[in-house]
Amino acid sequence: MSAIMRPPPSGEQPGVKKLGRYECTEPLGGDGGFETYRGRIKGLTGLDRSFAVKVLRLKRSESASTIVEPFIQAAKRSAALANPRIATVVDTGAGEGVVFAVTPFMEGLDLSRFLAAARQAGLLVTGKDDRARQWYSLVAYVGAEIARGLHAAHTQNPPLVHGALCPGNVFITSRGAIRLLDFGLRASVRRPFEPRPRRLLPYIAPELAAPSADGTLAGDMYALGVLLGELASGDPPPQGRRASEMQILLSTLPEDLGSLIGRQVSLRPATRPSAEETVALLAASYADISAPDLVA
Repeated sequence: MSAIMRPPPSGEQPGVKKLGRYECTEPLGGDGGFETYRGRIKGLTGLDRSFAVKVLRLKRSESASTIVEPFIQAAKRSAALANPRIATVVDTGAGEGVVFAVTPFMEGLDLSRFLAAARQAGLLVTGKDDRARQWYSLVAYVGAEIARGLHAAHTQNPPLVHGALCPGNVFITSRGAIRLLDFGLRASVRRPFEPRPRRLLPYIAPELAAPSADGTLAGDMYALGVLLGELASGDPPPQGRRASEMQILLSTLPEDLGSLIGRQVSLRPATRPSAEETVALLAASYADISAPDLVA
C-alpha cells in the first residue's frame, strides 16, 4: 500500500492529509520521531470510521530493512495477540519516507489525564481512611489489567516486549477498559544515537539507560512499578529519582502495594516479579472494583 503523506488534492477538505487510504484530519501528538493522527475512512455507504494512525518518519540514511521491516513485524505481532487489554493493530503500511500502524480510535483518557481528572474530582486520596483504600483498590485494578496485557505479550514465543510503558501509553476508555498503546512499536525502532523522549525517561530501568539498549521483560516490569507508584501517590516520578526518595514514597502506601512496587523497581532485574505474579499479588486488593468504577 502506498502511504505517502501529501497535501489534499483540489476539492478535498483543507488541512486533511492522506496516508494511504486514511484521511488524517487531526494531530493527536507526537515525540521521538513518531506522530499520531486521527484518521478516517469513508465507507461506500457514506459512514465514517475513525482510527488512530501512528506514523514514523524515516531519516534519509535509514533503510527499509533497519526501520520499516522491524516496525511492521512488531505491529503484526501485536495484532496477533488479539488481547482485549492491548490496542489492536488493524492495518500497517509504508511508503515514501514513512511507515505507519493503525488502531481503532478510542474515546477516553490516557493515564496522565485520568490522574489529573481524579485529583480534580477529589478521588485521589492517600493515607489510611476509607477513601484512600478505595483509591488504592482502583490503583490495584489498573495495575492488574496492565499486567494482564503484559503477561499475554511476555508469554509469546519469542516474548514481545512493550519497551515504552508510560502513562501516555496506558489508555482508559470511556467504558473503563484498560488498553495498552504502541505495544512494541517504539522498541522496534533502533536509533542508538538518538536520545529517548523525555516523557519516557522516568520509566526506563537503570540497566537500559543507554539509548542502544534493547527493551526487556524486566524493563517492562520496572516501568509498571514506577507507573503504579505515580498512580498511587499522585506525584510524577522525578527524573533521576534516588533510592531514598523511592523508599519514602513506598512507606506511605499500604504495605502490600508498597512491597510489590519496591520489588518492581529493584535495581536487580532478576528479582523483579513477572507480570503473572503481579496479577496474582494485586488481585486480592480490588475484589470490589470493576471497569465501570473508573468512569463512574
